[in-house]
Amino acid sequence: MKILLGNFESHVIKLLFMTSFFFLTTSCEKSKQDGDAPQDGTVLKVNVSGIDDEIKITEMSSSSKPQLSAKTSLSNKEVMSTSGVVDALVSLEENSSARGLENIKLSSSNTSATSQGIKATNSPMASTVKYRILIYDQNNNLVHNKVGTTGTDPLIDVYKGWTYKWYAFSINETAGVPNIDAYGKVAKASLTNKDVLYASGTITTVAGSNFLGIVFKRKTANIQAKVNVRGMFATINDGTSVSLGDASSQGNALMTMGDLDARTGNFSNVTTVTASVLGSAMKVDNTTEGSAVKVANFFTLNTAAIAASTLKVKFSPLKIRLDDARERTFTSLSYTVANAVTPAIGARHVASLRLIESPVLVKGVYWARTNLIYNASKLDKYRLKSMPGGTDVDTKDQDFWNFMSQTPTSPASNVDACALLYPAGTWKMPDLPTWQSMNQPDGREERMGLFVGADYGFYWNKTASYPTNNAYDDNRLYISFGGYRTTSGGISDSPAGVFLGALAAGQCHYWTSTSQNASQGKSVQSSMSKIAWIFSWGSVTYPNANKSEGRNVRCIRAINNPTS
Repeated sequence: MKILLGNFESHVIKLLFMTSFFFLTTSCEKSKQDGDAPQDGTVLKVNVSGIDDEIKITEMSSSSKPQLSAKTSLSNKEVMSTSGVVDALVSLEENSSARGLENIKLSSSNTSATSQGIKATNSPMASTVKYRILIYDQNNNLVHNKVGTTGTDPLIDVYKGWTYKWYAFSINETAGVPNIDAYGKVAKASLTNKDVLYASGTITTVAGSNFLGIVFKRKTANIQAKVNVRGMFATINDGTSVSLGDASSQGNALMTMGDLDARTGNFSNVTTVTASVLGSAMKVDNTTEGSAVKVANFFTLNTAAIAASTLKVKFSPLKIRLDDARERTFTSLSYTVANAVTPAIGARHVASLRLIESPVLVKGVYWARTNLIYNASKLDKYRLKSMPGGTDVDTKDQDFWNFMSQTPTSPASNVDACALLYPAGTWKMPDLPTWQSMNQPDGREERMGLFVGADYGFYWNKTASYPTNNAYDDNRLYISFGGYRTTSGGISDSPAGVFLGALAAGQCHYWTSTSQNASQGKSVQSSMSKIAWIFSWGSVTYPNANKSEGRNVRCIRAINNPTS
């Protein structure tokens, strides 16, 4: 019995020893990763001060002469790109601030000017952005792997008198930040098309609080596509998809990314990656323009020069929402930036596209597809109507214009309201010779059924070689019969039908920009009548008309044959 008892006691002692050893070793291992707090009260108080942006300011001009300025880089001259589907005014801002200089407070304490440009430091980061900080002790053991959030930075327990190496990185997003693998690498799959930020340093601690301020630097070049659909009188829908490419590829050869070594800040295994940005992920450029102007950000390691007329901005598709809440979809669009681009790490390169609804080409003239209207509640008050068609009593003071008037109901003057459509100067009113050059219409038709409120009009077919696009309601020049607004404010000669449309009559009234005399202008007029479903259509004539009467206006492009 004594022998058995002695063996039992021996086993108990061994078990207690092994248990104590296990807890001791696991506790030490845990402290190497993110573990037990040193008990002397020494801490790191971490704070993200912002992003150190190196800004090279270049005003792009025809001579490409560098300029230094405290303002955002000026856009290069816009180039009109036309396709018969959606036209665009395309320009480029080269090497502008990664944030935009309008948001950077320049002072002698945080800037210095050199012959190369202006250096602005500590651009603030948005709140609640996630970042990861790695702390290595003086024996190169990883002792902390923490996720921090700007605005509520972590408090990290450390030992006094130790020298620590620290590394921090972020993708500048609030949703999260990727982790390192067993080799201290961040996989490129989690960094593709991300704004990669990085910082590193050492700190020797003293007893109590130690302040660790992090200033990130950008590790990628930012190519930005600023998409503006104000000229389409619409907003950008979430289903829009934007990508970048070059003239010699079908994909995204301009976009590259690699694995990030968290301890060196270098990338390895760099390859071409595919990246597209959905409308739902695009950023609203400013609150004034809202969803009519949104930004797609692309981040790349590629710093190779991109030749002139090589960079392309692609839409697959472009989806926009019109004033009447309908969606218009353009399945495949591509626009070329005329300038050469040399991406630079930490800089932003902005390709700006002001998209414009394409006209329809008829007999050498580029006509707007719908009538000019005015809506005082909109940012762009001068607009093209969402659909072809006539005018009703509810919209008579938006659709009918006094002759060359500032607004539909303002006194007749010498103002070309078409020229006020966004972008200003793109459109103009047609004069009398332009209208007369059209000769008589190719056809006339009744639309929208045989009931009261049916729409009547005539049309000219587009030039045969000009593109057809099913996104638009009509690929012809359709001119509706809407009557006109009298000097007393009523509507006259608006088509009306009775007996299920068996009887109907109405007139078409449009203005030219040609004045006859002080009280009369040259107008465009035609008439129609219908008895027992038999139509009588009048010819298009150009009579004089009272300038104080309201008529429809159809615009044409200010530059005939607008080609890139």
